[in-house]
Amino acid sequence: MISLISLITDRPCKRNVALTGELTLSGRILPVGGVKEKVLAAHRAGVKSVVFPAKNEADIKDISEDIKKDIDIIKINELEEIVDLVMN
Repeated sequence: MISLISLITDRPCKRNVALTGELTLSGRILPVGGVKEKVLAAHRAGVKSVVFPAKNEADIKDISEDIKKDIDIIKINELEEIVDLVMN
């Protein structure tokens, strides 16, 4: 969805932000699996911020503090919360 918003508004996405989640037709963000693995992969790739569904907060607590100090983990509930965060 963010890629479509980027295309329509002619605003590129930031290269140092990663996001994941499932989106309902009403714009709610649903939880995902593999949070720890996704954060580790983002960290290895040099990503500075990752965006996850707020419902994954328990999974985020499992990530080591060494990784969390290098990456800003942003928790969201609605699509509107992240548009300005991930776009230039």
